[in-house]
Amino acid sequence: MDDQVQNRHWGGGQCELQGECTIHLKPGAVQTVQPVRRITSALHNKLENELKQLKEQGIIHKVTNPKEDLNATIQRPYYPMPTFEDVAAWLYGHKRFTKLVAKFGYWMPKLSEQSSIMTTFNTPFRRYRHIRMPFGNVCAQDIFQQKMKETFSNLEGVKVIADDIIVSGKDDEHDRKLVCMLERTRKEEKLAAFDAQSKEVELKTDASKYGLGAELPTHEKIVAFASKALNETEQCYSQVEKELYAIMSGCQKFHQYVYGRKIKLYTDHKPLETILSKPLSQAPPRMQRIMLQIQPYNLEAHCIRDKDIPAADALSRMHPSENDEFQNEIEFHLEKWDLSKRFKKLKQCMMSLSQETFDAVVRENIELFDLKYDAAVQDAIKQFSLQVVIESCELIRNILSDDDIREEFNQVQLYAKLLVEEHKIISVATSLLKEHSSSAETAASLLSTLSNLAIRNEFCQEIADHGGLSLVFETLAVHATDRSCAKWGLALIKALAGNDDIKHLIGKMDGIPPVVLAIMHHLSIPAVCETGCLALAALALRHPQNAQRICDASGHTILVDALKIHETKPRVIKAAAKAIRDVVSRDRSLAHHFLDLSVEELLNAALKKYPKQCESEVKAALRDLGCDIHLKEYWHGGINPVKLD
Repeated sequence: MDDQVQNRHWGGGQCELQGECTIHLKPGAVQTVQPVRRITSALHNKLENELKQLKEQGIIHKVTNPKEDLNATIQRPYYPMPTFEDVAAWLYGHKRFTKLVAKFGYWMPKLSEQSSIMTTFNTPFRRYRHIRMPFGNVCAQDIFQQKMKETFSNLEGVKVIADDIIVSGKDDEHDRKLVCMLERTRKEEKLAAFDAQSKEVELKTDASKYGLGAELPTHEKIVAFASKALNETEQCYSQVEKELYAIMSGCQKFHQYVYGRKIKLYTDHKPLETILSKPLSQAPPRMQRIMLQIQPYNLEAHCIRDKDIPAADALSRMHPSENDEFQNEIEFHLEKWDLSKRFKKLKQCMMSLSQETFDAVVRENIELFDLKYDAAVQDAIKQFSLQVVIESCELIRNILSDDDIREEFNQVQLYAKLLVEEHKIISVATSLLKEHSSSAETAASLLSTLSNLAIRNEFCQEIADHGGLSLVFETLAVHATDRSCAKWGLALIKALAGNDDIKHLIGKMDGIPPVVLAIMHHLSIPAVCETGCLALAALALRHPQNAQRICDASGHTILVDALKIHETKPRVIKAAAKAIRDVVSRDRSLAHHFLDLSVEELLNAALKKYPKQCESEVKAALRDLGCDIHLKEYWHGGINPVKLD
């Protein structure tokens, strides 16, 4: 099998997917010309060389015509992206796996002539246009996923997720499937590259006061990494015990890579060379227990300087720890805070991936060994920064919850204004959502934060101006089966629809079908269903065009199904009844959509079952549907009720 793989190891040339792609524009798209971006003189030659290289590879071509501002005018062809749950279910029972990556994936689809002209861009030297799909195009992900799925769709045991290709099998059938996949890539002129495995590996470990770090470098690149936070007991270990513990953790983490092979172990702790070379009986009891765990591994210890293990050193200090000052301050009293200083620190935490963490902690050591742009190091930092983003979002939600009973008046508006106007939290959150949209947990936390901030008209408008609408619809499409993303995405749409201009914009940009689709995916989940019904109610309120769009997207069927499925949930019934009322209140001609589905019987049954919880909303829906309903007059002047004629 190794020989077969080696025979299919091709160079790093550019590959191409069959067929041409066409970019479709929205109606009324207007041509624009963007000015040339200024660059420093130091980058002038590098940019020119890069453009020449792209031209020689057939990625771009010189043009003289104006271009269009694409992303704002492209009609995105939504294509379903497999989720983690889909892949996990597909992999069930399989025991052998191979993962391949399509390098420069978006450059594989070739653009049609008309679409190529649309991608014209300015440089200080001349105009160019993309011959292949450019990175950053709003439709690139959908087109690339579709092309890749078409290419490998008829291959058994092959799954495509964006630029990742997974081959799996239960036994030797995995090898057969992998060979078939490689033959397909050769036939289609795709790129497939594999790294040869040597009989010797390197392992670098390090320990700090509160954590452990490990890296597995191969051919000058880090191919795997690990980090672990120490608990209170482990933090009391001596430094030599922590360093030995880091070795054990690294070996166990990378067991599938290092077991059965000679391991060159690199550490910055000199005593370990002597300790590991002595008999086990001569070590202290605690170290004996740790050394027993690493007995199965063939270790050869070497001591090097700490600056020679930059990634392991950085990862040992970049772990989610219970002792972080950031986490200790989750419980707070607002009057004891210096809010301005605290929010500045919060902003630094949220932007740690791109600004603080990578640059300040790792730059010095990484620059020494030319690893600044190593993808593995950046992936390590990204992984740990996601937890920082999630906890920062939780902190913002705590600030905006304002549940301090000692305060006489609600302070949410004040805190939200401080966050938005002085600390640009909306801009930060939307940027992070765009950057981390592939992580469902992170995306849900950011959507929740934005929905809590959308409490004023101007804040809603700012979210829309920063591309919040496109981001929420994209998140609902990418994480269609994730209930947290669906719930908070729908909550954000409900909040934004409180602004009449944005409500109109959502309808105009065909945003209602994705909302209906998100509710349909999670119709059986009460919390998501309730939030979705309230989002439809907000979109239809005083907007007959949106009400018609809801019915055109089968939203009326979803609302009736919500009443049927959640007949024992008063909160869902109230939300669905409110949505029905808002849909038909301005356009009674839409009532037949609901009446044809026997909604009158469902509403009357709910009214009879929950007269106190749902009476107002259900009766309002029945009234606007044109059904017979008895309304009570509760107001009375003086002692006796008013007598109505």
